[in-house]
Amino acid sequence: EVVIVEGWCLGFTAVSTPDNPHLGVVNDILRSPQWTGLHDILDCFMVFRVPDPAVVYTWREEAEARLREEGRGAMTQEQVVAFVDRYMPAYQQYLPGLYTRDWGVPALQVTLDPSRQPIAPA
Repeated sequence: EVVIVEGWCLGFTAVSTPDNPHLGVVNDILRSPQWTGLHDILDCFMVFRVPDPAVVYTWREEAEARLREEGRGAMTQEQVVAFVDRYMPAYQQYLPGLYTRDWGVPALQVTLDPSRQPIAPA
């Protein structure tokens, strides 16, 4: 059996002191036994690596633009920026550790280009 667990912060690990004081609560959760215990039960990891986290702004806007074209509820471009701005500090803080982590289990990292195409194993 294969179960795929996906999450935008899956694999993030706590740092000694976050650069951004607003990440204190996040950092505490990443240090908690519930969070570290989740990682302990996973048999392998696959990480999609981005050369620059700022590409997330473009990707979110692309998704919202499709929703607008379909006449469905969607964020405006300004709302997309405000939305992504809220979690970008976590990406900036925790992605370097995600990319250099010793997983202790098999792990595959694949770098994606801005159009989400794989360009190289990391």
